[in-house]
Amino acid sequence: MKRSQTGAAAVEFALVMVLLFMLIFGILDFGRALFQWNSASDATRRGARTAAIVNYGDSAAVLAEMQVIMPQLTIDDVTIEYSGDGTFTGPACNAATCRFVRVSLNMNFTPVIFFLPLTIQMPPFTTTYPIEALGST
Repeated sequence: MKRSQTGAAAVEFALVMVLLFMLIFGILDFGRALFQWNSASDATRRGARTAAIVNYGDSAAVLAEMQVIMPQLTIDDVTIEYSGDGTFTGPACNAATCRFVRVSLNMNFTPVIFFLPLTIQMPPFTTTYPIEALGST
């Protein structure tokens, strides 16, 4: 009877370890996703604050400030909009008539789990800020 149980512990160990590793990697990826979520939220706040005080349309300065938090960002990930009335659907404004700025960030999250090669689209992060000086001295 003892001889027929040889190797059963190794098989059970292997089955349990697969589940345990999946759980551990899932927890790590969930933590990474929450970290990226928080970083994206903070990056849009910093970007909107910068867009409210630098020259009108200075997307390089906004992107540089956002890259302090998220270095992997490119200009394609960021949208900067100006508005005179805060609705962002009205007529276009210029440096003299703009009263609000909105910075949006679109990004993807790629899990580390090696057996799940996918990319998850995160919701767009948006921050609207009232314009202060808009680059004037």
